[in-house]
Amino acid sequence: KNNDAYFSEIQGQVDAGKIDEAYEIFVRKAKELCALEQVERLRKLLKKYENLQANVQNLASGYPVNVRHDVLNWMRDGDLMALMNFLGREGMASMVDPQKSSKLMQTSFDLTAMQIELFFNPI
Repeated sequence: KNNDAYFSEIQGQVDAGKIDEAYEIFVRKAKELCALEQVERLRKLLKKYENLQANVQNLASGYPVNVRHDVLNWMRDGDLMALMNFLGREGMASMVDPQKSSKLMQTSFDLTAMQIELFFNPI
């Protein structure tokens, strides 16, 4: 969270629309900082919510870099409310595109479920 070089590396991948690569950087950093048991729990969590990663990968290309920066900063700052407001707003604005709206709403649901799970079972 406070490592600017690490954050810049992730942001570079997000800017390029390479969400899968950003996830890999995240896991690689977790290997450096966390115990093996924690890394395994993280991998299981990411596997459980792999649809979330796929939806984010799919949605990211539809937004300009400045919006991706906002979303990444909200995640870095732990501002889940701003992120959920964005997803809700975008989901409503995308009602004419049922596929996009569905992905946005599923992303919102998965993020909420993941946060609840992490609250009760922190890594």
